[in-house]
Order: sequence, then C-alpha cells, then structure tokens
Amino acid sequence: MAKGLLVDLDGTLVDSVPELAVALDRVLRDLGYEPAGADRVRDWVGDGLDCLIRRALMAARDEESDDSSLRRARADFDTAYAEVLGTMAPLYPGVVEGLDAVRAAGWAIACITNKARIFAVGLLGSIGIADRFDTVIAGDSGHGTKPAAAPLEAAARKLDVAIEDCVMVGDSAIDVAAARAAGCQAWCVRTGYNRGAPLEDSAPDRIFDRFDELAAAVTAETA
Repeated sequence: MAKGLLVDLDGTLVDSVPELAVALDRVLRDLGYEPAGADRVRDWVGDGLDCLIRRALMAARDEESDDSSLRRARADFDTAYAEVLGTMAPLYPGVVEGLDAVRAAGWAIACITNKARIFAVGLLGSIGIADRFDTVIAGDSGHGTKPAAAPLEAAARKLDVAIEDCVMVGDSAIDVAAARAAGCQAWCVRTGYNRGAPLEDSAPDRIFDRFDELAAAVTAETA
C-alpha cells in the first residue's frame, strides 16, 4: 500500500527565523520602528507571511494596520526576503538523512507550507533538498493554507496516496489541526516554533526530538 509523508517546511526541516527576522527588521526600520529581533519573530511565524507582517506591525504600532499599509509592507518584505533567502537558514540535524530514509522505504514525500511558492521552492533549492520532494503545496498554490485540510488533501492527490495513508509532519498546533481536519496522522518534531506553547498541548499522535528519529519510526512501520 502506498504511503505518503506530508512535511511542513519552516521549523520542521529548516530554521528560517534568522532570514525572516532580517527581512522583517529591515521593513520595520524603513518604516521608522524598532526592529523586532529573532526571538519575537520566532513566536510569530507559522501562519504565512501576511500574518507575520501583520503581527509585527501590530506590535510596533499597537494598532491594526489598514490593508494598503499591509500590502506595501508585504511588497517591501518580499524584496528584502528574496535577498537573504537560503543564506542563513540552517537545516535541522538529521533532516537529510531522515528524508533519504523515508524515500528508501518507498514513501512518497510532499512539502506543505503556508509560505509563498516562490520562497518555498527557492528555499528548498538553496538548502539542497528540493529533489527529496515529489511535490510542493504552498500557501498560494490555490488550496488555501493550514490548518485547513485542503492543502493536505491536494498533496495526497498529487502523490496518488489516500489521505488516510499519509502522515502529516510538523512543528506546531497548526500542523496538528490540519492533520485532524484531513483525517491523517499528526507527528511532530520539537525543533520548531509553535508560538512558544508546548507541543503536548496540541496532542499530536507522536512527538520526536529529531527528524531522523521520526524517519526511523516511519521505516519501522513500513517493515
């Protein structure tokens, strides 16, 4: 029976916060605000770049920004982020070995991220793991964003694997909620962000310290 691994990107495979913080702080400085810094950005990521920028501006202004301000800030962020993409986003230990072990076990693999596709594909290529994935479902791929079930269901269709035969792997409550909505297993790694909350609060089916430990569990199920 075909099996599929649906894998989140930021916080699960790679620590993207250093790059996100650099780009976001540049936008904030250009607007006349104090930089947010990586520690604060780490608690803001996970819901897509629009939400990240909205949270940063809310913290800086102590009020909601109008749509036009958000659009301008997003355009400036995209420019800044493109300049640093893949230059300071380290892979977590065991990711490459884990992905290779899952593929060797015969599983298909999809990356599912709320990140825009141009940045998701660019980052995967820059860090040298793009070839480990059969498909990428991004936040602007037309299937909505996690925690909705649709991105996971779209990935399963692309992989030609039944959704109930997939495992969603992530680092946050958002990934767990998406898995629950789609009707598949939710496994998490502790490497990521999760808005500062314990992963246990989200009640994933399994929690691992490293991606290669998770991959060992995948291959054990296949054996």
